[in-house]
Amino acid sequence: VADFFRWSPCSQEYIRDYLKNKRNYDCLLDSPSINVFNISDRWAGSRYNVDQQCSFQIGKQTTVCPFAFAKKNICRELWCKNGQRCKNLNIPALDGSTCAQDKVCVRGQCVLESEKDNYTELDAPIHGQWSSWSQVSSSCSRSCGGGLQHRLRECNNPA
Repeated sequence: VADFFRWSPCSQEYIRDYLKNKRNYDCLLDSPSINVFNISDRWAGSRYNVDQQCSFQIGKQTTVCPFAFAKKNICRELWCKNGQRCKNLNIPALDGSTCAQDKVCVRGQCVLESEKDNYTELDAPIHGQWSSWSQVSSSCSRSCGGGLQHRLRECNNPA
């Protein structure tokens, strides 16, 4: 399953520029002007259908593309229609969105609605511990004084 929760290259560039140059992006402080909605519910897709999700992303008079349910997995990529054109939003439909008869989206997959609670929440914390340090993976960068060597450890041991 693709990682839908990464920042786009454009967003990465803007945040790097902001942090590096301490520019004033007051627009980041603005409250949304329209369509304020709550997606704190784990199954927000059951509160907002895919047509509403499209309208939140693109604007009024927007619906899910007619072919989206037949040919695409809306749980991985939501296609919306504005006028005559369909557009891939490169985002999944919200968890809990209807993706087929008696099925809903959960973490990028279309699963039976009766089984949706068997999936763990993305935001549920998994407490971990640090691994042991790896072996040194490189020779010293200098032959005398102040050189560097490379070792790793990861937070990959859930408790």
